[in-house]
Amino acid sequence: KGTIVKAKADTQFLPADFTDRSADNLILCVALMYKEKNPCLLTSDNGLQVKAKGLRIATITLKDFLN
Repeated sequence: KGTIVKAKADTQFLPADFTDRSADNLILCVALMYKEKNPCLLTSDNGLQVKAKGLRIATITLKDFLN
């Protein structure tokens, strides 16, 4: 069991080379806000998974989550 948290993106957590105009980057920003709590990002978006992996954020697809 886990906790679901609703949060608003704080762009100060984004790496300098990430634009704050991308929806993917705003999602990553929220995950980075909670990085010390070991978040897991639920997404089937391959591009977002690659970005998250580069930032050492765990991801899982909906298909894997449901199995």
